[in-house]
Amino acid sequence: MNIDKFKDNSTVIQIPSFDGEDSIDIKVKRSQLMSMITQGKIPNRLLGVAAKAINGNRSKKEKADPVQEAKELAEWIAFYCEICMVEPKYEEVKDNITDDQALAIYAWAIAPIDALRSFRDKEKNDTDNRDGKVLPEEAK
Repeated sequence: MNIDKFKDNSTVIQIPSFDGEDSIDIKVKRSQLMSMITQGKIPNRLLGVAAKAINGNRSKKEKADPVQEAKELAEWIAFYCEICMVEPKYEEVKDNITDDQALAIYAWAIAPIDALRSFRDKEKNDTDNRDGKVLPEEAK
């Protein structure tokens, strides 16, 4: 791989077309969420959402506000479209992009994150150190 290809780090994906029957090829690149956080490039309104995405779900005591969650999801989808779309740029098509197209880009962008989600949801190890084997009461 040459340095120009390495710097480009983009790929072509297919998203649904406007008629829903065909697909459109667009050029995208993976987001660097951690880098963006450290550089202050994530809008303040999304920092809390980013923290939840990185740290996992909210505590069980917190009540979810479905309207607020839907609004945050819509902002998150637009944010990922903006940072991932290379050709065309999101700014060029944001007034014309469909929900299905934006969701396809979002799904592609978060696929590596979702692959790790199952590890975050695992219960912690049992604290009594049982290995699952039943030992006899008396050793003979």
